[in-house]
Amino acid sequence: MIYRMLIGTIAMGAAGLVMGMTASTFKHYYYKHSDAQDRTLTGVQEVILSESTIEVEE
Repeated sequence: MIYRMLIGTIAMGAAGLVMGMTASTFKHYYYKHSDAQDRTLTGVQEVILSESTIEVEE
């Protein structure tokens, strides 16, 4: 009984540690590699597709 509780506590602690490290790493690299304007936008962004075509001569 105590063995199961100890293993469960260690497993939950390890899972929490991994989740925290994942969130921290994502936040670090997001702020390091994203543009300042991208960090301030908090909604749906508009995507405009170009309608130009490329002609290839064979």
